[in-house]
Amino acid sequence: MVAGKLTWGDIVIVNDNAPEKYNPLGIGSICGIRTIETSEESQEFCCSKGESVYLVEFSNGCSVEIPGGFLLKYLN
Repeated sequence: MVAGKLTWGDIVIVNDNAPEKYNPLGIGSICGIRTIETSEESQEFCCSKGESVYLVEFSNGCSVEIPGGFLLKYLN
């Protein structure tokens, strides 16, 4: 596991301290990236405006938008 800039296609692991809705310790692939632009979004994702939220797809086909602070690059 490595901290650092995340981009499309990166394999990531969700931090074990992430809220349950983000699938803690789940491993998936980044398939979307967007920037938090409104106060409502920042409250929904518990992060600041300007931060990135990543759409992570897991091997079971489910995908979840997760703030970058809960993700690490996964090196196997």
